Amino acid sequence: KIDRNQVMHAVVNIANNAIIAMNGSGTLVFRTGQKDAFVFIEVKDTGPGIPPDQRDIIFEPLYSSKPKGTGLGLPIAKTMIENQDGRVEFESELGEGTVFRILVPVHRKSS
Repeated sequence: KIDRNQVMHAVVNIANNAIIAMNGSGTLVFRTGQKDAFVFIEVKDTGPGIPPDQRDIIFEPLYSSKPKGTGLGLPIAKTMIENQDGRVEFESELGEGTVFRILVPVHRKSS
């Protein structure tokens, strides 16, 4: 009982960021599954990774590390997933890439 359009939009925003980060060269892998009370979608790239000094601010509106970025993709993705009672997590290693994980509960809270 989730809004599939919001989840898909969040995945597309994250995937687009990954594609841009890889700058025309690399691998993008999607993985899905269930862990405990959550289903997840992972988006893994082989880009340059997120520098440690940017990791705390990547979800802030209008922050972008890209010259022509709006800084809205990740904040919108995070908000859309939080609207589904879920969360967005990530792990990143410089020079090796980043994994974003969207987690949505199997059973949503009643409104």
